[in-house]
Amino acid sequence: MLKETFSAFNAAIDRIYTHQSGWTIPDHMLRGAVKRVIKDDLLDTYQNFMRRYADVQFTNNPAKYIKYAVSDVASIIDDDLFETKAVSMSKLSLTKEKLGAIV
Repeated sequence: MLKETFSAFNAAIDRIYTHQSGWTIPDHMLRGAVKRVIKDDLLDTYQNFMRRYADVQFTNNPAKYIKYAVSDVASIIDDDLFETKAVSMSKLSLTKEKLGAIV
C-alpha cells in the first residue's frame, strides 16, 4: 500500500512539473497567490504523510519510493511553476533554420 501511494505521488509531481513548469503567470501577485494556495493544500498533507510513514520499513529500497522530500516539493512550487522564463532558440524544436525551410 505505501509503495503504491509513494509511487502515485511521485508520478503526480512529475506530471505536474512536466505540464505546469511551462505555464506562466506574468502577474507576480497572482502567481504568488496561486503558489501559496498550492503549497497550503499540498505541503501540509504531504508533510503529515511523510512524518507518519517515512520511517516505516515498507521496502528494502526506500529511495526508490520516497523520491521527493517536502522541501523538494516546496522548491518545485517556488522555483519552477508558473515562472516566466526566457527560452533559448536552441532549445526550441522549431529553430530559425526549420522555420526558414517551411516558409
